[in-house]
Amino acid sequence: MFPYMTMSAQRWLWACLTMFGVISSVSAQVRVADSLQLLLKKSTDPKEQVDLMNDISYRLYDFNDSLALDYAKHAYELALGINYTRGLKSAYNKLGIGYFAKGDFREALRQYQNSLSIKVDLSEEDDAYSLQMIGKLKYELAEYDSALFFYKRALALPGVSSDAKRTSTLYRNMAQVLLMQWKNEEAFELLKKAEALLTESSPDDAYLFAELWTLLGIYYETKLDFKNSEIFYNKMCALANK
Repeated sequence: MFPYMTMSAQRWLWACLTMFGVISSVSAQVRVADSLQLLLKKSTDPKEQVDLMNDISYRLYDFNDSLALDYAKHAYELALGINYTRGLKSAYNKLGIGYFAKGDFREALRQYQNSLSIKVDLSEEDDAYSLQMIGKLKYELAEYDSALFFYKRALALPGVSSDAKRTSTLYRNMAQVLLMQWKNEEAFELLKKAEALLTESSPDDAYLFAELWTLLGIYYETKLDFKNSEIFYNKMCALANK
């Protein structure tokens, strides 16, 4: 959480975020992961198997980090064995998520850098994800200038600016860093842009709106505007009850 939030606000917000995370994502991701696992059992194409294992791994991270990491390792091993570079690039990112979740930031960074080192056509999505996650890793290490550097690198990739949802996420992440640096007005401008882009691209993505509204609540709390901060915290918590 943020050190300048009151303890009562932190407890209230944590309860809402926990409830939201449990309600909003797990059941849907379980169903999708189960469907993908059935497809994997039927597949005889090694490249398709790598792609499916990468996809399963990504979805499992919402509720079973250990199993997700196992799938990522299998995807990596198979992709390496058949020299499937696109699948290997994606597998490195999935491995990075797993080590990030375990708190092994050095190994997570190595995996994201491995992914970035592989150059294949039409790989912007993977590269943007690697850079975004390195930014998050740097944020967790309190290396805030480095975090902003990697977020900006992701934004500068050709095509990313036309991806409203990705751009919204990067703006939100940058705003989170700026709030920690007490650059509150810069953060607020990015949060407004992020909200507009998210409304345009993904109006039903409750999870991303919850994260965004949480930061807006924090912004208003730093200004001692508790009325508006409560409005955004309540909007976020209301999503958990839908």
